[in-house]
Amino acid sequence: MRTWLRFLNDFRWTGTPGSTTFLRGDGSWSKVEETITIPITLTTYDAEPARANESNVHGGILSLDTASPLNPTPTNITVSQGAGKLFIVVNAGSDLVGSVTFTGTTIDRDTGVTTPSDTDVVTINGLTTDTSTTDTNGNTVHGFSNAYMTSKWFTGSVTISTSDVTLTDVDTYHCSFEQFNDTANIEIDTFDINILATNTAAELDAYLYSVVNNSGILVITKEADVHLGSGGITVIANKYYRLRRSNIGKDLDCTSDGIFIDAHYSNSPAYIEDATIKVWGILR
Repeated sequence: MRTWLRFLNDFRWTGTPGSTTFLRGDGSWSKVEETITIPITLTTYDAEPARANESNVHGGILSLDTASPLNPTPTNITVSQGAGKLFIVVNAGSDLVGSVTFTGTTIDRDTGVTTPSDTDVVTINGLTTDTSTTDTNGNTVHGFSNAYMTSKWFTGSVTISTSDVTLTDVDTYHCSFEQFNDTANIEIDTFDINILATNTAAELDAYLYSVVNNSGILVITKEADVHLGSGGITVIANKYYRLRRSNIGKDLDCTSDGIFIDAHYSNSPAYIEDATIKVWGILR
């Protein structure tokens, strides 16, 4: 009993949420900051993904144009599937410092309002590093650094033009991604897939990517991957599998950054059912 009474005498709490302040027995104050973490999750359910190609979840990448010059002659491309940001990969050029203008219809994601003939300007200051590879099943594993991304979301026909750089080999991509409702300071923690494999030949290769856009300078990085079948876990027919990668620890400012998933079902039919795909994050 004496020990408990002494504890109550030595420490008293005061303060507001977010911090704790103790009054010690000697009259001094001690303040301890609280760390509050809130788990959040993105979930996608696909009852029967009977496809033999790439399935984009919460966004993805589409190639729109490859190895084209970009100089005073504009390049015209079309965003044919939904809306997304555009980015260009600069592979070669004689003048690599300047700006490039994207002109087309943009969409305000908060209001849905479209603006025809809108413009967005990005600054070019060097070559892009494309580290994309293929996995054992021939699926593309994306990787880009120092690419150049728009700040606006485009749809339909877009013109890419410049007057002060000469780029001789440029690839153009359409990229959409999840921004966690534009909530800042998200730490991506876990990539989690539950599936039913209905045949021993079932295959799945799934990749979680981060999209980091720092004032138009883009980095796309593979943060985690899971595999079932060839190159992964050996399959037993009519069994459920949980494929999980945790402690990813990727910090994102989701006001401009985000994530997307590529899930490759390598069979036709896919031999996979009841696919639940989750990305767990922590709101700091």
